[in-house]
Amino acid sequence: MTREERGADRSRRRLRLGFVYGEHDYQRREEFILRRVRAGRSRIPVGPGSWIVSRTYVRDAARAARVGLERGVRGETFNVCEAAGTPVRLWAEQIVEAAGLAADQLVTVPAERLPPDLWPTGLAGQHLFLDSRRTREILLWQETETEAAVRASVRWHLAHPPPAETDGFELDDQALAGQEASL
Repeated sequence: MTREERGADRSRRRLRLGFVYGEHDYQRREEFILRRVRAGRSRIPVGPGSWIVSRTYVRDAARAARVGLERGVRGETFNVCEAAGTPVRLWAEQIVEAAGLAADQLVTVPAERLPPDLWPTGLAGQHLFLDSRRTREILLWQETETEAAVRASVRWHLAHPPPAETDGFELDDQALAGQEASL
């Protein structure tokens, strides 16, 4: 790395984001549950949901970028995410509850029987956990309360569904039938 590159690097602020979710999320990270909610599914198969993932509400990411610029901190990397890493099962429960449904609609099935789009609730080899303590201390940044952020995101995504949903729920039904057979 040249001296100019090192100097330029010290002038930068880097924000390391968790799983970004919220209004206008083009990746639709909550869609693995919301497409089933919109379809009126009374039971949704999920895996163990033990994968811990740090999440970042989109408005919090924007606020962190603004605060970083306003504070003039340079040459630092800041993790921007909720204070607690969340198991995906809890996130799925938060999504269904924000949609006005009961969390008992989530039915645990073995990970190998999950439909492909429900992979986040399966087994993960490695957690994605970031510590945002420095961001709070140095930038004096605070995230939105989690339940409020999830409610706002779910409300927006339910009001703005994707253009077309092509997949049915045959794999869901097979996973759920297999679970009932094992009871």
